[in-house]
Amino acid sequence: MINKLKKNNELISKIVDSFKECDDFLCQKIVCEKSNVEIYKMYINQLVNKNLVDEAILRPLSIHLNEINGSQDMINKLKEGSIYHIDYEILIDSKKIISKILEANYVLVCENIAFVFDVKGYTLRSVEKPESESSSKGAKESFIESYAVNVSLIRRRLQTEKLKVLNKVIGSETPTNISIMYVDGIAKKELIKEVINRVENINIPSLVSSSDFEEHISSRKYSLLPEIIATERPDKVAANLIEGKVVIAIDGVPNLYIMPAVFAMFMQAPEEYSINYFVSSFIRILRYVCLFIAMLLPALYIAITAFHQEMLPTTLAESIIASKQDVPLPTFLEIIIMLFSFEILLEAGARMPKTAGQTVSIVGALIVGEAAVNAKLVSPVVVVIVAASAICGFVIPNQDLSNAVRIGRAGMVLIGSVAGLYGISISTIALVYYLCSIESFGVDYLKPFVANKGMNITADTIIRGHINKKKGKMVRW
Repeated sequence: MINKLKKNNELISKIVDSFKECDDFLCQKIVCEKSNVEIYKMYINQLVNKNLVDEAILRPLSIHLNEINGSQDMINKLKEGSIYHIDYEILIDSKKIISKILEANYVLVCENIAFVFDVKGYTLRSVEKPESESSSKGAKESFIESYAVNVSLIRRRLQTEKLKVLNKVIGSETPTNISIMYVDGIAKKELIKEVINRVENINIPSLVSSSDFEEHISSRKYSLLPEIIATERPDKVAANLIEGKVVIAIDGVPNLYIMPAVFAMFMQAPEEYSINYFVSSFIRILRYVCLFIAMLLPALYIAITAFHQEMLPTTLAESIIASKQDVPLPTFLEIIIMLFSFEILLEAGARMPKTAGQTVSIVGALIVGEAAVNAKLVSPVVVVIVAASAICGFVIPNQDLSNAVRIGRAGMVLIGSVAGLYGISISTIALVYYLCSIESFGVDYLKPFVANKGMNITADTIIRGHINKKKGKMVRW
């Protein structure tokens, strides 16, 4: 028999008071007529699996309800598990109980003891094909917003007891569950300790987006270069775990984070390990070439045409001069206008519906470029330079690194317009020096190119070695 709630003990009063003005919180009382024992059931509507609750908890409970002789007898039967069919957790602290209710658990309270049942029933997105890291021959699974499901996808691939999973909670106001994963005996203890220490030192009220986590766990707070890798592919995570990396799964985030991450890892794609290694090596070399083109081509064009015209062949110089006839703007402003227009089109395409966004990006680029050339605002060569640089930027497989290149490209354009090739050369040297000086969780960012005594430089960096010779995707730390 279910009656209206009467708050007759301290634990129930604290829980109910915490959920004032929460109409989706349900608290009802079950009374045993024989012994007058009261049990309170508490949960948030639409978060629990009601069918599972009825079949595995309430139905067995109702069958044995009239056999209860008192409150202690009820507690003993609940502890013994004789009147339900699923696992439970016993709690007496009101804050922990409230947290469990918010995590979509079903709670039975008898006296001042709460029995917490994991019967989550909210809607989850199904495991689908990866979108940003698509593959033709590789795995067709991607992570979802449930960290428990994501961990299970890794467990299915690494069926070993050496795969360790440590659960932590982040957020003082709205706690968020995370899991730290590593393979015992392969991952270095210093790395594991450093990751755990950084996670425990994250002090934020809530973890709403992925940037909340990334910005707090990274050691270089204001660097454009990413320090960790976010991926949606379970096979990529499994491969990195075997190589000694540490991985973090966050509840509500459909990506897992791999750390440490060195520069060479951002230039690799999972698809490369599903095709012939000759083809993979060619694609990877092409990718490094595209990186330099995306970063430096507009700046080099400005520097050469403005300060070092003698470097151009006569025929090419005459062609460039002819294309700039009747164009009133200097080369620097032409490049800036086209780069700015490209970024606007890119952002507009990303914010519009998927089907319309691609059309806007392609048609907009063609129309804007053609109209600008016909109006004599920019020369055709500038359109080609900016388009080539933009396309090469899209070849970079990691979006975080690609965004950093876009910002760096604008900086190089400014430097090239002021100091020519000398400024670009000095800036490039300074950038390489900066890359050599930074670390990711104690690992050199340019490893194995630096601090590696020349070992494994060609194992899996600019080229992808044969599988029989390759010990791992990267050097194990």
